[in-house]
Amino acid sequence: MSSLQWLPFFVGDYMRDTADLTAAEHGHYLLLLFHYWSKQEPLPCEKRKCYIIAKASTAKQKKLVDAILCQFFELTENGFLNHKMFKIIETQKSKSKTARVNGRKGGVAKAKASAKQTLQQNASKTLANQSHSITYPSGKAPSATHPVWGDALQTMVSQGEDEASTRSFLGRIIQQYGEDTVTDAVADCIIKNPVQFKAYLQGILKNKPKLKQVSSGAIGRLPVTRPTTAQKGLL
Repeated sequence: MSSLQWLPFFVGDYMRDTADLTAAEHGHYLLLLFHYWSKQEPLPCEKRKCYIIAKASTAKQKKLVDAILCQFFELTENGFLNHKMFKIIETQKSKSKTARVNGRKGGVAKAKASAKQTLQQNASKTLANQSHSITYPSGKAPSATHPVWGDALQTMVSQGEDEASTRSFLGRIIQQYGEDTVTDAVADCIIKNPVQFKAYLQGILKNKPKLKQVSSGAIGRLPVTRPTTAQKGLL
């Protein structure tokens, strides 16, 4: 049985449905409803138990409870059923379940983002320490802030890749997939820390859509229109 924290009590509906009740009957009815809500199940079949729940000890009070049960409840094999309360409980259970699922999704997403950021920071620090022992023939130091031109470049060069071909490779995939896509893929590689960084990066990008390329031949060529005779006369 799931725990529902609060009872949505619709005062207008309640007052409309109970306009003919006395103060004593209101008291007995509310006690029965509150017990129903707290247990999230029909009231017991035995009226003796219902009397105890409704705090009915005298014959007169028990008669009032009998009238309440007859007017607002239906006796089933599971106990005295209140149809409106049954609907409210089912609705609240559904909302509660949805909230829990959404909460877990949000929590997982935040945890992943936090872990990703932490791992990136740690990886960057480690790679920064390693960079002093890596030789770069071009003389260009890797970026200290950009994951692609910093972490990815250092990692691949430290794994034996040629610096020039690595820079060419990184520039090419940025042109093909876009900087944001490549940066995300590099971040995933940093988290996984594969033995073959380049191959793993290529595997991730293989399933990503490429940017639409515009043919260079189609750029800069505009149609030439020759002036008509009438247009020449205006010159």
